[in-house]
Amino acid sequence: MTEITKDPRVIIFFVAVFAALIILAPVPGDGGLHTRLKYGLDLEGGSWLQLKLQGAIIEPQVDPTKILEKQFGDGLNGPAEVEWHPGSTDYTITVEGRASAAVIEDLGYPQATVTPRGNATRITITGSPVGVIMNYLESSLDADVKYLGSDPLSFEIRSNVTREDLEEILAPVGGTLAPGDAGFSEGVTEETVDETKQILDRKLNRLGLQDIKVRIVDNKFILIDLAGVSIADAQEIVGKPGVFEIRIQTKGNESMHVLYGDEIEDVSLPQGDQNGNWGVPFTLSEEGALAFQKAAVEIGATRNRMDHEISMHLDEELIFSAPLAQDLAASLDVAPMRNMVAQVGGDSQRAHELYIHLREGALPVNVEIIGSGQVTAASESSSKNRF
Repeated sequence: MTEITKDPRVIIFFVAVFAALIILAPVPGDGGLHTRLKYGLDLEGGSWLQLKLQGAIIEPQVDPTKILEKQFGDGLNGPAEVEWHPGSTDYTITVEGRASAAVIEDLGYPQATVTPRGNATRITITGSPVGVIMNYLESSLDADVKYLGSDPLSFEIRSNVTREDLEEILAPVGGTLAPGDAGFSEGVTEETVDETKQILDRKLNRLGLQDIKVRIVDNKFILIDLAGVSIADAQEIVGKPGVFEIRIQTKGNESMHVLYGDEIEDVSLPQGDQNGNWGVPFTLSEEGALAFQKAAVEIGATRNRMDHEISMHLDEELIFSAPLAQDLAASLDVAPMRNMVAQVGGDSQRAHELYIHLREGALPVNVEIIGSGQVTAASESSSKNRF
């Protein structure tokens, strides 16, 4: 034992351990004892954000036939008679006069069969009661709706909505919500929270950061620590859902929706040209390319380019608007085109943010930033409002 304690390496080891204990030992301070140990944001500096996922889980009590009577009655300016038999996959709607297939498609039933019958029109749509209710909720709320189950019938509304909003929408079709918390509860499912976290993880990894912590709190909130990132940069990436949309100008300042970013199959790194303008090349799916060609031809954007500009939006903010290039317009008259570019002007940082959103997709729900703070290196957070 005596020989071991005389070994210089052993002596150095014990001295190092003793010194570490002294350095890391708690010291008196405001509020009690505090350790000198710093880690995470305290060591590197950065920012943190608290996100609240917007949405609700509901149990509507409504008759789908009443929904169809209102939709087709309002859409076709006349009374609509609806027939449906339990177990059937078809609804039959009869309206007076002639009904346009385009109007019926606008109501959310693009696969409907339209048959003239004397002075009336018979419309057959294939779908389930659940599908009819979902269509009505989505069109009325302008939001995504997820079906959760039939016993009891329940849906997840992926938008910021109140019980009063939903009862106002259901009242004209004789519907209501189940009483109490069962009928309406704020929040989203565990699966949606996890899906949101995974997309945020991928988007943040695209920033090339080494120390990112994304945590779920109480299945309603997400807390993110971003070492080395300012609050402004963090909010641009994680504080927005990243919904990309392409629209076509119809007349004047009006435009129509063509497709969302979920029709994008591949995205390339941002590219700058000799004039300092940046763009993000992307490839549409076959369905997306067909939808774009159909809209461009029907609206007249291929033949009358200057009156029908193509606009691209990120979270409803306009990022690009211009007529179709002449060669692209000529090509679209013949066949769908899958390769396109989203232009953002001279802002390379904006191009990188758009690339991340297009590459990893939009969040399934909108998020609200309910807390944030900046942390300088080797200091405590400037805000104490954290979970």
